[in-house]
Amino acid sequence: SAIDPSMLADATPVAIGPATAMRLEAAGHTPLLPPGPRFDSEGLLEALAGRFAPGAAVILAAPGGREALQRGLATSNWAVRLEPVYERVAIDPEPAAIASLEAADGIVSFWTSGAALEHVLGSLSSQALERILAGRAIVASARLQELAEGHGFDDVVLAHGASNDDLLDALETSSG
Repeated sequence: SAIDPSMLADATPVAIGPATAMRLEAAGHTPLLPPGPRFDSEGLLEALAGRFAPGAAVILAAPGGREALQRGLATSNWAVRLEPVYERVAIDPEPAAIASLEAADGIVSFWTSGAALEHVLGSLSSQALERILAGRAIVASARLQELAEGHGFDDVVLAHGASNDDLLDALETSSG
């Protein structure tokens, strides 16, 4: 609903991930979708490289999102405009959830957002943080893998994508 149909009249919509592609298709558009498993700005830039001559691009994202895509397109001589169409709202974990983490062993966490990973890890008690970092992190992109490893996760598994099926498959495959 954030996209005025006239914006797409002479445009090629490009989805950064499968959920966005499904929403565009439901609205009657056929988006290009970068091949997985990297459904991030870097993966999209790789998928677009050499496919289009530089032109104008409008990036629909949250405020503060997709700067890497914006910089990458601008470096390739695209005229780029970032249009914020939604707002990220960081929610602190409930005290009961933190208490559950503090008492848990063998934690598996799933991460599809760098902003969520940063916020949640920063919101935990030291005991809950220690427990979650000692567990396995299933991540949806190479960027998240680097971020998780940088925060101290020792056991990080890269999924083929961000869908529930991809994340569960990564868990099943890594559990042997």
